[in-house]
Amino acid sequence: MNKNASRQKVWNLFSEKRKRGLQLREKFTVKSLFSFLLIVFFIWLSYSVGCSLWNTAQHQIRIVQERNEKSDLQEEVENYEKQVEYYESDIFLEELGRNKLGLVSPEEKIVVLPEEKLREIENLARLEQGKKIEDNITIWKRWFFFVVD
Repeated sequence: MNKNASRQKVWNLFSEKRKRGLQLREKFTVKSLFSFLLIVFFIWLSYSVGCSLWNTAQHQIRIVQERNEKSDLQEEVENYEKQVEYYESDIFLEELGRNKLGLVSPEEKIVVLPEEKLREIENLARLEQGKKIEDNITIWKRWFFFVVD
């Protein structure tokens, strides 16, 4: 009976494993496999759509930045064109001749002032400018400066 008992035990173990295998097979049916693949597909699809939306947003941001840069560069080009136009004008040539080379037009008279007189005129101009600044200051600010000083 020992042989029969051991055979019975082996048979019981085998049949238990077989039952577990059938239970596992029953759990993994075609329907559950299809559901699993469907879930994986939707996860991949959402990831793919999310990535493409992110890339689209990044491209839109870059387009806006490039347009802003383009308009800034266009303004800069316009400013340079105005500068070139000014430098090519007769007004610039006259100013350059007067300031750098000391030239005058034939209709003008040259007045030479002594250094002292020139300093005096500059001081008067500064005083006038100071008065203009003081005239623009409100009363309460004047009182404040009067008390603080």
